[in-house]
Amino acid sequence: QKEFVVSRFLEIAKFARENSEYYSKLYKDVPADCDDESLYPIIDQETFWKANENIDGGVLTSKHEDGIVFKSGGTSGNPKYSYFTVQEWKRFTDVSGEGFRHNGIKHGDKIANLFYAGQLYASFIYISDSIKSSGVGINYPMSGQMEISDMVNMLYKLKINVIAGVPSTMM
Repeated sequence: QKEFVVSRFLEIAKFARENSEYYSKLYKDVPADCDDESLYPIIDQETFWKANENIDGGVLTSKHEDGIVFKSGGTSGNPKYSYFTVQEWKRFTDVSGEGFRHNGIKHGDKIANLFYAGQLYASFIYISDSIKSSGVGINYPMSGQMEISDMVNMLYKLKINVIAGVPSTMM
C-alpha cells in the first residue's frame, strides 16, 4: 500500500514539476529523478495561495481554457480561487450526485437549493449540478438570497421535502 502511495505521489510531483511554474520552483533543489518523497519540500500555504492568484503562471498545470472558476468567501482575508475544467466539474458533480442517491434522495423528492449564488461562489451551482447528475429528485433553485417569508411560503406551497443550504439560512 505504501509503495503505491509513494509511487502515485512521485508521478504527480513529476507532472506538477514539468507543467506548473510554482511546482517547478518549489522542487528546483530536488533531483528530477528523485524517488525519495521525504526530500520534497512541504508546501507553504501562503506562497501556494499567492501563486494560485496568477492564472497564467501559478500552480495550474495547464491553460484554463474551458470550465468554471470559483472563489472562496474570503473569510481568511484573502479569497482563494478554484479552477475546474468541464471534465473535472462533471466528474465532481457526478460523484456528488451518486452520494445524493446513496444518502436517501429519491425520485419525486423536491429539493430546495437555498445556497447562495453569484460572486463566484460554488455552492449553488454545485448543488444544482449534483442534483441533475444524481438522476433523482426535482431541483427548486430558490437561493439563499430570498426573503425568509417568501422562502417559507414557497417551501410550504410547493411541498418541498428536502432542503440544501447553509445552516444559518435554514435556522
